[in-house]
Formats: sequence, C-alpha cells, structure tokens
Amino acid sequence: MFKRYVDKELVSIMALLRRKKFSVMLFMMVLIISAIILTSFYSDNDVTIINLDTPILISANPKIDKIEKSNIVDESSFSSIKARLDHRKKVLADKCNANKKVTEYHSVYAHEPSRHLMISNKKRLMYCFLPKVANTNFRRVFLGLEGFVPKDKVPSVSGYDVYFTLDNTFKYLKDFNQQQQKEMLKNFKKFIVVREPLERLLSGYRNKFFHPNQAHRDEYHNRVARFYREHPSLKKKHNMDTNFQKRSITFKEFLIYWSDSFEVKEYVNEHFTPNSELCNPCSYDFDYIIRYENLDEETKYVFDDLNLGIQFPSRNDNYSSIATSALVDEFYTSVDSWILRKVWSILQWDFNYFSYTLPVWYLEKIKT
Repeated sequence: MFKRYVDKELVSIMALLRRKKFSVMLFMMVLIISAIILTSFYSDNDVTIINLDTPILISANPKIDKIEKSNIVDESSFSSIKARLDHRKKVLADKCNANKKVTEYHSVYAHEPSRHLMISNKKRLMYCFLPKVANTNFRRVFLGLEGFVPKDKVPSVSGYDVYFTLDNTFKYLKDFNQQQQKEMLKNFKKFIVVREPLERLLSGYRNKFFHPNQAHRDEYHNRVARFYREHPSLKKKHNMDTNFQKRSITFKEFLIYWSDSFEVKEYVNEHFTPNSELCNPCSYDFDYIIRYENLDEETKYVFDDLNLGIQFPSRNDNYSSIATSALVDEFYTSVDSWILRKVWSILQWDFNYFSYTLPVWYLEKIKT
C-alpha cells in the first residue's frame, strides 16, 4: 500500500518537473526571440549607444551624416516663397513618415500642443507659438485679428499688455471641447514659425538667466539649484556648483542642467523645450512653416495668402540689442564635445523635421 502511494507521488513529481522544464525552455525561447527582434530594430534604425559619462540613446555618426546632407537646401534656388514653403511641408511629411516613433521623453510634453495652438475664431486660424520665435509679435497680431486691439494699433501694444493686461483674451485649443477641437483641426488653417534650434536654445538662456529683472533671474537660477538638490547623484557626477548668490550660471552649466533634465524626463520651461515637442508637427498638418530667419517676407506672404488684412509688427521692446545668431559660434564652440552630443540627441528632431543644418564645426566635434 505504502509502495503504491510512493510510486504514485513519484509519477506526479516527475510530471511536474517536466512541465517546469517546458516552462523554462519556453521562457528562454521568448528571451532569445526578443533579443533578435531588438537587435534587428536598432540595426535597421542606425541607433547606437554612445559612451558619454552616462550612456544616452542618440543617433550614430552615419545617421548624423545622413541628416546633415539631406538638409542642405539652397532655398534661394526656389522661384517663389510659395515654392519654398511647399518644399518645407514636403520635407516635414517625408521625415514624419520615415520616423514613426516618439522620443523617450515625449510623454512629459504630450499635453503641450493643445496649450500652444493659439486660435483665431474670426479668421478660422491656428498658430502654434514657440517662445523665442517672435511669439510676442504674433500675439499682438492675434489681438488685432480678434478685435481686442484696432489693427492699426497692433504694433504699439506693449509687451506688458500682451502678457498681463490682455493675456486672458487669448484662446488655445485646450479651451475647447473635443468636438470643437476636431472641427478646428480639420477646417482651420494652421501655421508654425520655427527657428534654428541652437540659436533658439541660446536665446532662451540669455533671456531667462540674464534678464534685466533680478527677481526673474533668481527664479531661474533657483530652478537649477532645486533640480540638483533633488538629483544629488547628477550634481556629484558633474561637480555642479549651484551657489548662484554671486555669479550667474555659465552656458556650459546650463547645457548640462538642460540635458540632465531630459535624461531624467523632467519638464523644462517652454523657452528651452524643442520646437517639435511643443508643437508636435507630425500630428498636426501645418499649412505653412515659416522660418524666423526669413520672418518678415514669409509672414507677409502668409498673411496676404490668408487675407488677414493686418501688418506684422517690426522688432521692438522684446528684442535684445545683439542678435543671437551672431553669438551661436562664440557660445557653443567652447563647450565640451560630450555635452554637444547630448544637446544633439535632444535637438536632432528639430534639425531633421525643419531642414536645419548643423554647423560643420559642430558636426565634426561630436564625431570625435
């Protein structure tokens, strides 16, 4: 009796072991197949891990070469402004179709487009605003389009009135219900104004950390200090000195802080957020892509094409005396190559989508 019981239990145990062995084998097969798929994916997409102080996922050098060459377009060769703008739309569409993926930090900024798409109901028009890309003047224009300011008075509206007195008059896509949003996105004309990515980032740094208002400067310096209090390992890793009582943050320190923020997927102020994250150009079919570098002539063309009947204001109180474009090389060339690689890994989509070209010296420096 006892022997039969033991034999029965032994049979049960062997059966259990066979099932576990099968489960282990199945688990191992899944791991192997997954590894093959992942290897194929990264190989096909020319992506690699470049060894910085901390590895960060960025495009490999062959990909950089490809982007650099594909974006060299002499826009002066186009016969008209329309041809130039049509070309940009095609480039963007091609790039979006070729890169059907989101950045690893996209979820942090997923809500931004609805906050940045400004609406003119009267003109059935949407404008995705980007700080440091003539945003203040376009706000003046929208005040005129919606009738809050007479059109002939638009250029004279002060920056203070734009951002404080009249700020609550602006409407954004987020302010409407889902059905209204759907109708607007389908039927309203849409435009975006973009700027060379390195220049825009530098402009944000100069504006926020060297603002004439001391309290404003202190606010942004305190953000950096607070970030590194919350991430002491990064502070130690970069030997960051966050005592800004008697000095301002250097541009190199700013770029480290900025790229660290993306690395830990922490929200950065919109003045430092890439164009492509704020406006998500692959999800919204923009009818016009205006470049800041050709702002006056392209804005005039678009406004005329849309029959807006309003003039775009000239440069005034919100512009510094020295053009940022003249300072790009001066500020970036002294930055260490490992930092420039991290900057490129974040800004590459702006370069790619909007056909901007990396400076030759920058391209060479991040290859070494």
